[in-house]
Amino acid sequence: MEKGLAVAGNAADKFTVVLEIAGLNATELSAYCRERGLFPEQVSCWRQAAQDANAKPVLTMAEQKELEKLRAQDQRGVPSQRYQIRNAPSATQSSRQGHLPAASSEVYQAARLANPTRWSGATRCWSQPAEAWINKPSEEHELALELPLVQAA
Repeated sequence: MEKGLAVAGNAADKFTVVLEIAGLNATELSAYCRERGLFPEQVSCWRQAAQDANAKPVLTMAEQKELEKLRAQDQRGVPSQRYQIRNAPSATQSSRQGHLPAASSEVYQAARLANPTRWSGATRCWSQPAEAWINKPSEEHELALELPLVQAA
Protein backbone atom coordinates (compact mmCIF):
# COMPACT_ATOMS: atom_id res chain seq x y z
CA MET A 1 0.00 0.00 0.00
CA GLU A 2 1.33 3.43 -0.90
CA LYS A 3 2.13 6.05 1.70
CA GLY A 4 -0.94 8.08 2.70
CA LEU A 5 -3.26 6.02 0.49
CA ALA A 6 -5.33 4.79 3.41
CA VAL A 7 -5.86 8.31 4.75
CA ALA A 8 -8.16 9.24 1.88
CA GLY A 9 -8.66 5.66 0.67
CA ASN A 10 -11.82 3.69 0.38
CA ALA A 11 -13.25 1.14 2.80
CA ALA A 12 -11.22 -1.70 1.23
CA ASP A 13 -7.94 0.17 1.88
CA LYS A 14 -8.92 0.82 5.48
CA PHE A 15 -9.89 -2.81 6.00
CA THR A 16 -6.54 -3.89 4.53
CA VAL A 17 -4.77 -1.71 7.09
CA VAL A 18 -6.86 -3.22 9.89
CA LEU A 19 -5.88 -6.72 8.75
CA GLU A 20 -2.19 -5.79 8.48
CA ILE A 21 -2.03 -4.34 12.00
CA ALA A 22 -3.99 -7.14 13.66
CA GLY A 23 -0.96 -8.77 15.30
CA LEU A 24 1.19 -5.70 15.92
CA ASN A 25 2.11 -4.39 19.35
CA ALA A 26 2.11 -0.64 20.16
CA THR A 27 5.70 -0.05 19.01
CA GLU A 28 5.21 -1.91 15.75
CA LEU A 29 1.89 -0.14 15.19
CA SER A 30 3.56 3.26 15.61
CA ALA A 31 6.30 2.34 13.13
CA TYR A 32 3.70 1.01 10.66
CA CYS A 33 1.68 4.24 10.92
CA ARG A 34 4.77 6.45 10.48
CA GLU A 35 5.75 4.58 7.31
CA ARG A 36 2.32 5.13 5.80
CA GLY A 37 1.55 8.62 7.07
CA LEU A 38 -1.23 7.48 9.39
CA PHE A 39 -2.06 8.13 13.02
CA PRO A 40 -2.52 5.23 15.47
CA GLU A 41 -5.79 6.77 16.69
CA GLN A 42 -7.09 6.82 13.14
CA VAL A 43 -6.26 3.15 12.68
CA SER A 44 -7.87 2.33 16.04
CA CYS A 45 -11.09 3.95 14.85
CA TRP A 46 -11.00 1.86 11.68
CA ARG A 47 -10.44 -1.29 13.73
CA GLN A 48 -13.37 -0.44 16.00
CA ALA A 49 -15.59 0.28 12.99
CA ALA A 50 -14.68 -3.11 11.51
CA GLN A 51 -15.49 -4.84 14.79
CA ASP A 52 -18.80 -3.00 15.12
CA ALA A 53 -19.86 -3.55 11.51
CA ASN A 54 -22.15 -6.48 12.32
CA ALA A 55 -23.24 -5.25 15.74
CA LYS A 56 -26.28 -3.41 14.41
CA PRO A 57 -29.24 -5.73 13.80
CA VAL A 58 -30.35 -5.93 10.19
CA LEU A 59 -34.09 -5.83 9.56
CA THR A 60 -35.64 -8.56 7.50
CA MET A 61 -37.87 -7.62 4.57
CA ALA A 62 -40.97 -8.46 6.65
CA GLU A 63 -39.77 -6.21 9.47
CA GLN A 64 -39.03 -3.39 7.02
CA LYS A 65 -42.53 -3.68 5.52
CA GLU A 66 -44.07 -3.68 9.00
CA LEU A 67 -42.07 -0.59 9.92
CA GLU A 68 -43.21 1.22 6.77
CA LYS A 69 -46.80 0.23 7.53
CA LEU A 70 -46.54 1.67 11.06
CA ARG A 71 -45.01 4.89 9.73
CA ALA A 72 -47.86 5.25 7.22
CA GLN A 73 -50.40 4.78 10.04
CA ASP A 74 -48.63 7.45 12.10
CA GLN A 75 -48.76 9.90 9.21
CA ARG A 76 -52.49 9.39 8.63
CA GLY A 77 -53.34 10.90 12.02
CA VAL A 78 -51.10 13.95 11.61
CA PRO A 79 -53.36 16.08 9.36
CA SER A 80 -56.37 15.74 11.68
CA GLN A 81 -54.24 16.61 14.71
CA ARG A 82 -52.83 19.65 12.90
CA TYR A 83 -56.35 20.71 12.00
CA GLN A 84 -57.49 20.41 15.62
CA ILE A 85 -54.52 22.41 16.87
CA ARG A 86 -54.88 25.08 14.16
CA ASN A 87 -58.60 25.50 14.80
CA ALA A 88 -58.37 25.57 18.58
CA PRO A 89 -59.38 28.88 20.17
CA SER A 90 -56.67 31.51 20.35
CA ALA A 91 -54.84 32.31 23.59
CA THR A 92 -56.89 35.46 24.16
CA GLN A 93 -60.12 33.49 23.78
CA SER A 94 -58.85 30.77 26.06
CA SER A 95 -58.03 33.21 28.85
CA ARG A 96 -61.63 34.42 28.73
CA GLN A 97 -63.31 31.09 28.06
CA GLY A 98 -60.86 28.76 29.82
CA HIS A 99 -61.25 25.78 27.46
CA LEU A 100 -57.99 25.80 25.44
CA PRO A 101 -56.09 23.82 28.06
CA ALA A 102 -58.76 21.12 27.98
CA ALA A 103 -58.82 21.03 24.15
CA SER A 104 -55.03 20.88 23.94
CA SER A 105 -54.92 18.19 26.57
CA GLU A 106 -57.45 16.13 24.58
CA VAL A 107 -55.40 16.50 21.38
CA TYR A 108 -52.21 15.43 23.15
CA GLN A 109 -53.94 12.48 24.81
CA ALA A 110 -55.33 11.37 21.42
CA ALA A 111 -51.86 11.62 19.89
CA ARG A 112 -50.40 9.65 22.78
CA LEU A 113 -52.96 6.88 22.35
CA ALA A 114 -52.41 6.79 18.58
CA ASN A 115 -48.58 6.61 18.89
CA PRO A 116 -47.62 5.27 22.34
CA THR A 117 -44.00 4.61 21.33
CA ARG A 118 -43.41 8.33 20.71
CA TRP A 119 -44.32 9.35 24.27
CA SER A 120 -41.83 8.65 27.03
CA GLY A 121 -43.59 10.44 29.88
CA ALA A 122 -46.65 12.42 30.82
CA THR A 123 -48.05 15.10 28.53
CA ARG A 124 -47.70 18.78 29.33
CA CYS A 125 -49.59 20.21 32.29
CA TRP A 126 -52.04 22.64 30.68
CA SER A 127 -53.41 24.19 33.89
CA GLN A 128 -52.87 27.92 34.29
CA PRO A 129 -51.04 29.25 37.36
CA ALA A 130 -53.09 31.29 39.83
CA GLU A 131 -50.75 34.29 39.47
CA ALA A 132 -47.63 35.07 37.50
CA TRP A 133 -44.96 37.65 38.34
CA ILE A 134 -41.99 38.92 36.39
CA ASN A 135 -40.43 40.65 39.42
CA LYS A 136 -42.43 39.73 42.48
CA PRO A 137 -42.05 42.38 45.18
CA SER A 138 -40.66 41.17 48.49
CA GLU A 139 -42.87 41.03 51.58
CA GLU A 140 -40.86 43.85 53.19
CA HIS A 141 -41.74 46.09 50.25
CA GLU A 142 -45.45 45.28 50.65
CA LEU A 143 -45.31 46.06 54.38
CA ALA A 144 -43.64 49.40 53.67
CA LEU A 145 -46.46 50.34 51.30
CA GLU A 146 -49.05 49.67 54.02
CA LEU A 147 -47.44 52.13 56.50
CA PRO A 148 -49.13 55.52 56.75
CA LEU A 149 -47.32 58.38 55.07
CA VAL A 150 -45.94 61.12 57.32
CA GLN A 151 -46.47 64.67 56.14
CA ALA A 152 -43.49 66.96 55.99
CA ALA A 153 -43.62 69.91 58.36
